[in-house]
Amino acid sequence: MRVLVYGAGKVGRALAAALRRAGGYQVTLRAVRAGLPNRCRAETVLLCVRDGDIQRAAAELAQQPWILGVGVALHVSGAVPWEALGELRSGVELTRSRSRQPGGKLTIALGQLHPMLSFASARRPPALLGGHALVAGEPAAVRAAEAIARSVGLVPRRLEGVDLRLYHAAAVMVAGGAVALASAGAALLEQGGVPRQLAPAVLGPLLASVAGNITSLGLPEALTGPVRRGAKAVVAGHLTAIEQALPALLPLYRALGAEQLALARALQDAPPADLEAVKALLGGVPAAGGARVSGRRRGAIAKRGGRA
Repeated sequence: MRVLVYGAGKVGRALAAALRRAGGYQVTLRAVRAGLPNRCRAETVLLCVRDGDIQRAAAELAQQPWILGVGVALHVSGAVPWEALGELRSGVELTRSRSRQPGGKLTIALGQLHPMLSFASARRPPALLGGHALVAGEPAAVRAAEAIARSVGLVPRRLEGVDLRLYHAAAVMVAGGAVALASAGAALLEQGGVPRQLAPAVLGPLLASVAGNITSLGLPEALTGPVRRGAKAVVAGHLTAIEQALPALLPLYRALGAEQLALARALQDAPPADLEAVKALLGGVPAAGGARVSGRRRGAIAKRGGRA
């Protein structure tokens, strides 16, 4: 399959390289600053441009004479619906009506392929194997997106009716939020006497272990730490130390503690009185998450007479 990857940023480069390694694809990677090629034999186009540039890129693509040979167009955004490519179809129909070239595709299928991964560097892309990808759009586009995803090691997911605002907010909260959280943790480490330059080496493996626990154990079972245990003295010590060293981080610690408390209640590891004491220390901040006990966990609790 001949694929044009339009956009040579972090995601575009990573997908182009992965498709080339996969075999079976003739890949052309084109930077936006270079513009669309005058000639192209691509059967599929991957638009790897910024969210705000998708519609403009689709309109420019529709004006290319060679677009008549393209059967599928996909964008890789997680925040923009695939219908944003709609102008591409109307432009293709106009191009076809003006073109004197024989043949060409009868229509172009539009869709979306969003890898749920963190692309922080073009030089060091994330491992795609095992990552999940949202696929959506018209049937032919979805099939093409699924094939591309599987070829590069991603697990395609058809999530019908998903609210992209909440879907993408979740991705940003976990990915960008984890980096912000690590930065806050690095500041606390530095105040505690750990050289700041060591923070990435110290916190990176910790975050990796958390990710592994979430993947293998699920939620809420992946929770660890003093809130899960109801260790009120430890939490009190944290609050005192943070207030003395970096009081601006107290609201963050309390908010995260409240979310952990909801998970701890679902797990039922700690005595309820201890969890109430932790709640009081955190200032009674309400949790936003809806922690639920998994079926496996419910079975374990039942066998032990209501307590884990």
